[in-house]
Amino acid sequence: MQTESIAVIIPAYNAAASIAEAIDSVLAQTVTVSEIIVIDDGSSDKTSEIVASYTSPVRLIMQVNKGPSQARNHGALQSDATYFAFLDADDSWQPPKLARQLRLLQQRPEAVLCYTGLLEIYSDGRRIAKPGVDPTIVKKTLRICNPGISPSCVMVRGSAFRNLGGFDLARKGCEDWDLWLRLQRIGSFCAVKESLTNYRMSTTGLSSNADLMYSDFERLLDGILLEDLHGIEKRLWKRRIQSYQCYKAALTARGSGEFAKELRYMLLSLRIWPSPFWQPLRFKASAFTLVQFMFRHFLRRETKSMPIP
Repeated sequence: MQTESIAVIIPAYNAAASIAEAIDSVLAQTVTVSEIIVIDDGSSDKTSEIVASYTSPVRLIMQVNKGPSQARNHGALQSDATYFAFLDADDSWQPPKLARQLRLLQQRPEAVLCYTGLLEIYSDGRRIAKPGVDPTIVKKTLRICNPGISPSCVMVRGSAFRNLGGFDLARKGCEDWDLWLRLQRIGSFCAVKESLTNYRMSTTGLSSNADLMYSDFERLLDGILLEDLHGIEKRLWKRRIQSYQCYKAALTARGSGEFAKELRYMLLSLRIWPSPFWQPLRFKASAFTLVQFMFRHFLRRETKSMPIP
């Protein structure tokens, strides 16, 4: 018998096209939630009208536009639930998602957070299942990146979230990574490895802005990421992490079609840490980028040399 409560928190901004699917996926869960709190973050479309058409347990909260992190924190302040589950308005869940996470967290009282794998959904119709990373390597992986733990796939103990003050509103891009780092200091993570979160991939928004994401990462680098290291170990890890995040920024730029930016970040990654034994995928990705650069350069030369008819 379920004696603990789950509050689902959905930040929504101009989400009229997807908010109903998100809410319906919560209502279809195999475990009953105590409340679904939707924070309309200053939408100018019909998001609030759609949400208002639902009855309990759906609640609508209106606010001026302040961003998803503030909206999530605001929603959490309205609830005293045992667990918070976050869901972005353009994502959705498969029916057993919350029940599987609840069971794990009840079995593991030392765990403060449970995440699932992702089913990545692309605009061209592709669907790629990404299992959740093994919890035994989460702490090590969080040192260099956020290992695919999206807010939409997370259930967190309400007490832990409240004690840490929620998402850091000063962060613009790495706020979830920052929160996971702070949470893993006070407890362990557990995972439902199946891809039970439908995660819509986007080439717009903050996460698709390579420069913004890298800039916010740099603020983490000299803070929480390296605060437990000293001396030469700290300097070496700083360069390793920088090189990996340059590589990730290059992939973000590639996804946004920004070739010059992709090339710049790839070359910076290799310059900062040139060893092929550190995250070797960097070298495969760099080779692809360089081949593309040479091909484009060749095409430009050929186009310029063609006689004008």
